[in-house]
Amino acid sequence: MTELVDSDAKQLPRTVSTTPLPDKLATVNFDDLLLFNHTSHTVYRKMDPNLPLYFGKPSPAIDAAWADLLQYEYPAITPEEIALNPSLSYDMDRDKHPVTDKYHFALDVFHNLHCLNAVRMELDKDYYGAHDHGHVGRRAEGNHETHASQSHSQHQGALEAAQRDHIDHCMNHIRQSLQCRPDLSPAAMHVFEDTDGSKYFLGNAEKHTCYDWESIMKWAAARNPEPGYIVPVH
Repeated sequence: MTELVDSDAKQLPRTVSTTPLPDKLATVNFDDLLLFNHTSHTVYRKMDPNLPLYFGKPSPAIDAAWADLLQYEYPAITPEEIALNPSLSYDMDRDKHPVTDKYHFALDVFHNLHCLNAVRMELDKDYYGAHDHGHVGRRAEGNHETHASQSHSQHQGALEAAQRDHIDHCMNHIRQSLQCRPDLSPAAMHVFEDTDGSKYFLGNAEKHTCYDWESIMKWAAARNPEPGYIVPVH
């Protein structure tokens, strides 16, 4: 459901905590551009070798980059802060985490990043294992009573269906998020011609106005337990 709001209204949940969410803006030039080489007449990627690599052939370096990006996925929230946010519904007895002994929430940007990482691993599931992208598969495998009455093929089919649901959910969530806060940075589109007459239509936005990511990570880190306590299932 879509509800129209005044364009001047604040759209970010600034009262989500007693430490205000960062709203510092920065002008950013995106990394990883598709460009055309006029000598070889080929399309190539221009990337900054000093920045972390998040996509490509699976490697420990790529996995470490994603682990770093998601290490503060679930900031803690106090009962007093929960009371300030009617939109956040908690069962105060059930929802306190058994290890941290705290209540937690997630900024939706981390949900999107989790989902993008799940889709990335699905593309290389032979490397990562077919059902290890959001712990959906592992959660299903823990139900031994159900599995005792299932054949191996039925069990495998259930895991594959659960994983497909997870990936479809993730891609749809990312789609909705992109439409919710669309990046309206303009990109001039250029036509390039290959030696065989094939034409390429390429363009890259020069600058983007973004929330300062470092400020967001520092804010989340200050409210987060030691990484690794919470198993994500989105």
